[in-house]
Amino acid sequence: MMYFRTNSKHLFLIILIFLTFLSSSIQAKSVPVNSASAGIWLDFDLEAKQAINSVSIAWSQGNQKSVDFNIQMSLDDANWKTVYKGVSSSAKLEQYNLSSTQARYMRIQINDLTKNYKTLISDLRLNEHLNITAAVEESTVTPVAQNPAAQNPNLSPIRNTKNMIEIGFEQPDLLSNGLIASGNVAKVVSNNVPVFEGKQSLSVFLDKNKSRVPSTTEFTLGTKKYGKQFSEFEYGKDYWVGFAVYLDDDYQMPEFRDTIFKLNSRPDRHLGESYRRPNISLSVSGKRENSKFGVKEPNWLITINGDDRRVLPKSGAKYRTSVNAGLSPAAGDTGRWVSWVIHFKHTYNSDGFMDIWKDGVQVYSKNGISTSFNDARGPYVKMGSYKWSWNTNKYATINPAKRQSYLDAVRIAQGADRYNDVAPVSKLDINKQPVVVKQPVVVKQPVVVKQPVVVKQPVVVKQPVVVKQPVVVKQPVVVKQPVVVKQPVVVKQPVVVKQPPSSSFRNTKNMMELGFEQPNLVSAGLLISGNEAKMVRSNKGPVFEGKQSLSVLIDKNSSRVPYRTEFALGTSKFEKQFTHLENGQEYWVGFAIYLDKNYKAPKYSDIIFQTHGRADKGEAARNPAMSISLTGSKQYKGAMSWQIGVAGDSKKLTSSKNYTSKYRAQISPAKGDTGRWVKWVIHFKNTYNKDGFIELWKDGKKIHRKTGIATAFNDVRGGYFKIGSYKWSWKKFHNYETIKPARRQSYLDAVRIAKGPNRYNDVAP
Repeated sequence: MMYFRTNSKHLFLIILIFLTFLSSSIQAKSVPVNSASAGIWLDFDLEAKQAINSVSIAWSQGNQKSVDFNIQMSLDDANWKTVYKGVSSSAKLEQYNLSSTQARYMRIQINDLTKNYKTLISDLRLNEHLNITAAVEESTVTPVAQNPAAQNPNLSPIRNTKNMIEIGFEQPDLLSNGLIASGNVAKVVSNNVPVFEGKQSLSVFLDKNKSRVPSTTEFTLGTKKYGKQFSEFEYGKDYWVGFAVYLDDDYQMPEFRDTIFKLNSRPDRHLGESYRRPNISLSVSGKRENSKFGVKEPNWLITINGDDRRVLPKSGAKYRTSVNAGLSPAAGDTGRWVSWVIHFKHTYNSDGFMDIWKDGVQVYSKNGISTSFNDARGPYVKMGSYKWSWNTNKYATINPAKRQSYLDAVRIAQGADRYNDVAPVSKLDINKQPVVVKQPVVVKQPVVVKQPVVVKQPVVVKQPVVVKQPVVVKQPVVVKQPVVVKQPVVVKQPVVVKQPPSSSFRNTKNMMELGFEQPNLVSAGLLISGNEAKMVRSNKGPVFEGKQSLSVLIDKNSSRVPYRTEFALGTSKFEKQFTHLENGQEYWVGFAIYLDKNYKAPKYSDIIFQTHGRADKGEAARNPAMSISLTGSKQYKGAMSWQIGVAGDSKKLTSSKNYTSKYRAQISPAKGDTGRWVKWVIHFKNTYNKDGFIELWKDGKKIHRKTGIATAFNDVRGGYFKIGSYKWSWKKFHNYETIKPARRQSYLDAVRIAKGPNRYNDVAP
């Protein structure tokens, strides 16, 4: 057994590996990430220099998640060369062909640490025959990508600032930082006080006997500067909160709790609701409180309250969720900076979760909870110092009745996988020695609702409608009869956009754009699948908009992967709603594709675009949920044409290709579509029930529509997009006839994806 932790404050790699090799002498060792690059890897000593032409790997959980990995070779175990980059696509043995490489050592490196990997290599072979399979027990990684500051202490962390706010307290006062005082006014300070980053921090002081307000020195976020999504938290969204707090050396541990962070609700007072407890609060819990639970020392405490009822009773309400949980002893946490990261799904239903890290170590995880109340307006953040027991002399007080603390590095982000964007990073932590963690921390995943609720009869709602997304309603809306939508809304005649409009004219909410203006796929936030597609400028190839497009090439005889050059969306840059397609949601995809003038009509289909499911454990490989392809003359006894393929299944375990839905149709001739840009818009409802639909526009003209179909599989994790060129018939184990030259050259540009109804103009090239 081996356990590792890196010397980066915010990245803990906990790897549990047993190695039992079937070959007689090949040795393996697991190595933790170093301070210069992210990833985990396994190294193999091949005992002697030899030529390596291919590596074959079967990932035993490859049907549940794709694995982004590199294969590297070395002659001296010091200088490494990357010979393959790719993403796994199944649990079967996959062969990765290499240019012949002389090597003594081999490394398999996993790159994407924004996910929880439980990766087991069930079969590993060199040159198709030498079996060096490691019987590896599940390797659990609690992931957070490495902080760039750990690589160079002179650099600030590189953060994804989309859907994020930062409060560094570098302005002279609360108001200039866009904050609103609650109770006493906290002061921005700089000289001879603790500062976590920058030059200033926020001094939070409370004196029961002298402060103007004896119980509260807090601040809230002003809507004008920080936007509604952070001043009124949105239902159904993931939020991440990071900050550093310094409790003064003389900080007296309390009898009753001191609250540092709160998420306060907004009761619907027009419906008769009154004060409720905070939805979420982080506190230093007091000795008097803890004695009820047999704990004598102060601890950090998380409280969570939530309820899905539209109107709560005026008093004495017992909430659906009411949690009080100890996180970590508070002894030893005075006179130093303590960093916190809180991750939760903001929801009044029981599909929420809460994960908490203290000083980079996960100290709490809870699923299946509500974290909010069902109000017309979402809750808001309050931070500082709140002593509820100081509102009266009823409770015992430890003297002196003063609280001095400091706050810094406050960051809040919305979306998936935002730990590194909010986690406080201190230069003082860079040179710390790694800590040996003796037990791995298991990060639970949020509860997934496996079957949708089926409403057989329309419900007559006499009370105000329960809205799952926050709507500001001044008066409750009374709906006497529900509106029954029998068919999805269809945009019959989209506006034909002859020239791509400026991005400023687009609705960019719930939308992503790929302009291919970055130097390569990785810098664009994309994952390579098969061969790497290349960015090209207008002097090297056709460009639809901007200065670059994406060159997509497969050559059956010379490409490293003879059948695939595709990309997928990386979770580190793109939001989860686009990397894990949500069941029941409408999606729009627009892109422009240029088929080279010498593009030959295939005998079997060339897939250009697909949505791919993530099969659950025990499920075999399935067809793509949806694909757009160029169909070959061998299949349809005619000229090249465009084809749509759709597959979906509502069964929880898909054991065969007897799907709930399986649909295929030719949608347009492809004659005249080489040597020019062809513009596509695809609109579909992503669903594993037969209430789905798909609509297609080619060059601004609607050419196809199909309703009453399933367009996805019933998996725990949603599917994902893959775009590029995929020739299944060129795999080596097939023996299909090939039209010569066996080469496919195309270009992509103006890829846009949006979620929601009526988004044609936002994605149309």
